[in-house]
Amino acid sequence: MSEPELIEPGKWKVTVIANCLYVNREQGTRQINACNKEFYLQAIDTPPIPLPQAATPLQQIVYRAREANLEIYLIKDL
Repeated sequence: MSEPELIEPGKWKVTVIANCLYVNREQGTRQINACNKEFYLQAIDTPPIPLPQAATPLQQIVYRAREANLEIYLIKDL
């Protein structure tokens, strides 16, 4: 994983070079494929705090994901 590269204020690009392992248990086979991607991230506003107790499970997941004040807005294959 690369260091974040500043694209413009509040936006970054991170390059990830990796392999994905796919296992087929029925056939007993394994396959490795390259999973090389560029992730584009942007700063987002802090979510409202605290999260209401009446929040749905989906709202809770979104809230936890946005706590880092970043979101992925684009993923590209290399």
